[in-house]
Amino acid sequence: MSVAEPIKLVINTPVGGSWWIIAKAIVPHLEQWTGEKIEIESRVGGNGVVAARHVFENKSVKTPSLYLGAVLQDFELDLQQDLVPLIDHGNLVKIMYVAADNPASDFNQLIGNNKTIDYGQIQVAPESDMMNEIAGQIKTRTSMQTVPFKSLADLSHAVLGHHITVGANATKGLLPLIESGKIKPIAVQGPYRSAYFPNVMTLEEQGFKTVSAMHHRTMIWASPGINPRLVADVRREWAKFVTSPAGQEMLKSTDHKIKPSEAADPEIVLRRLLKK
Repeated sequence: MSVAEPIKLVINTPVGGSWWIIAKAIVPHLEQWTGEKIEIESRVGGNGVVAARHVFENKSVKTPSLYLGAVLQDFELDLQQDLVPLIDHGNLVKIMYVAADNPASDFNQLIGNNKTIDYGQIQVAPESDMMNEIAGQIKTRTSMQTVPFKSLADLSHAVLGHHITVGANATKGLLPLIESGKIKPIAVQGPYRSAYFPNVMTLEEQGFKTVSAMHHRTMIWASPGINPRLVADVRREWAKFVTSPAGQEMLKSTDHKIKPSEAADPEIVLRRLLKK
């Protein structure tokens, strides 16, 4: 395939956010499999709707575009019909963290120590479905509210300065601060523990059921006009890649896990998650 312009991989977060970290890791491989230059483009808003709609509205066969984001149940677009499922990247682990001098060592202790918890993450939408679920399960009078930030630097600065109680982001972006002893992980969002911090329990292990854990399923969709042959080629290469040492290292670097049997056909995974 040869296109006049670079393919755009559109994400919902700015530089340093979870989707940006994942995009940076996978773009070199996508370029190899497609034979084309791929550029990351940030279009923040609507919990991914702005980015996804931009890709949906691209009807070009010659220059397709891609959307990297989460599988969401109540989404403005039909993630099975309006866009073309290209890659199932697996389950994303996100780390919830506090300043190193915070006395809490897990999420339950954080609740016990605070009457109000300000939860920060990199997104525009002021509401977090998962945080709302957790707030409904808190048995004390502790209240929670979500605070959106535009960058990881701003979010981490707020945690370190005790302007907010706890933050959450993809593991890789937090490693320098954790390794330097400035922040510490207290919980994992997602169905698995982090490969980097296996001793840190998930929220579910700490007693909180999160239906929205499916939101941590990362996928890449293509615009409707993409060549079906290219879709088949990328899916085939991805399925081989995830079982290779390089693929396993890349998945670890973004703290993802995926079953090889699921990598070959993202449509099957979508049908299961969305129950359609």
